[in-house]
Amino acid sequence: MGAGYLVLVARELTGLSQRKLAERAGTSQPSLAKIESGSRIPTLRSMLRVAAAAGYELVLGLMSADEDPPLPEELEMFALLGVLRTDPEDDLASFVVFREPSVFDGPSDDRKPI
Repeated sequence: MGAGYLVLVARELTGLSQRKLAERAGTSQPSLAKIESGSRIPTLRSMLRVAAAAGYELVLGLMSADEDPPLPEELEMFALLGVLRTDPEDDLASFVVFREPSVFDGPSDDRKPI
């Protein structure tokens, strides 16, 4: 699943057509259709605009690369969890932290530092 699936689900949850969502997001319907079909990889800024236009926020997290994607009840696997919000002052993405590791956690013995 990619960014297109997120766009599709946002549209289905809101009942918006591609044209209406694109209009709200400040883009064209053909551009949104390309994202939704997977033929175009959107920028992070584009995904933020689409999510906001649908009334949602884009949520991102970090987890160990060797882990399988979590089930909803397994979100504790995320070392850092937050939401990207567009800052109205500069139109850039700001990361708002929901949960972050303690400064005392440090790397575990089985992980190599990057």
